[in-house]
Amino acid sequence: MNHDLITPGQLAQLPADATAITLVGTPDGYGIAVGPADRVRWLAGTAGTANGCRVYRSLDAAIAILNACGHRRATIDITGGRPQ
Repeated sequence: MNHDLITPGQLAQLPADATAITLVGTPDGYGIAVGPADRVRWLAGTAGTANGCRVYRSLDAAIAILNACGHRRATIDITGGRPQ
């Protein structure tokens, strides 16, 4: 793999008010990118993955995992990117 991954547990430990999170729309669903553009880590998972990155089928599902991790703020990028 040529990318860095972050687990939901690690995401939950990051400060909610100081962590950049982007929901990235893909043809298959939404990936969750964590961190600034020059040092992005993708939320890892075991099901519905692209290169080890978790892809959620709906925006609601992606938001639910963020809420479960204590994060209530994210930007949305629907330009059709892919977790890398």
